[in-house]
Amino acid sequence: KTKLEMSGGHENYADLGPESAGIKERQVRVLYLHGFEEHHQSPKPMLLKGHERLEVHMPDLDVYFTKRNGPIVSLFRSKKTLTFIAAALATRILPTTLGNLTLLGLFGLLYVYRQKFLQESMKISVNNSLAVAVKALKKTQPDIVVGFSWGGCLACHLLESELWKGPTVLLAPAYDKLHKFTGKDTSQRLVRDNNSANIVVVQGLKDQLINPLEQEEFCKRNGFRYITIEKEIHNLWGYQQLPELVIKVATE
Repeated sequence: KTKLEMSGGHENYADLGPESAGIKERQVRVLYLHGFEEHHQSPKPMLLKGHERLEVHMPDLDVYFTKRNGPIVSLFRSKKTLTFIAAALATRILPTTLGNLTLLGLFGLLYVYRQKFLQESMKISVNNSLAVAVKALKKTQPDIVVGFSWGGCLACHLLESELWKGPTVLLAPAYDKLHKFTGKDTSQRLVRDNNSANIVVVQGLKDQLINPLEQEEFCKRNGFRYITIEKEIHNLWGYQQLPELVIKVATE
């Protein structure tokens, strides 16, 4: 139920309004979904954790090159990849000339269908890290979800599935970008009209990975508020107003 194809109708883990939760009289509970290769000591998590009004929960999504949910490791968990490896090993029991020709043919097929291998690898990475995010959402019961880049894509899936309907800050979300690799159709609205008002996207205009104009179209398509930071690149390390924005969105 946490795969890319999931749709609405799931249990909503956190649909409390700020007033009913007494949020103005206590710390704001934040579920922070980190980006690719981002960790607890990275500038944005440290900035949020350093604010006295914020209680930050950051699950390890394992989206690093060498970790379980990273694209490279996921590639070797793909059925297509395992089938290819098995076939390649099987060529070693054939006579030398035939075996080498067969192996050469397999690598030719690998080149031709490389996009399919990448697509399946990315789907596995997104689905497995999304499962971690769903578990953390259920455990944390946050007041607000903040997602950066890869984590922003996961936050979009939580919104799309209606597992989460609350305040959300998306930092340079890579929803459209990642799904160019998975093949998922991203042209449809993620949320219903009445759920988009408390969703804010923050985008650096110097972002080298995500086109700010494409991000603007993403926001228009979904009815999200769009904040641009003139001199910021993808990591948004210089955006020191992030804690205040999170508190503002959470308590509106």
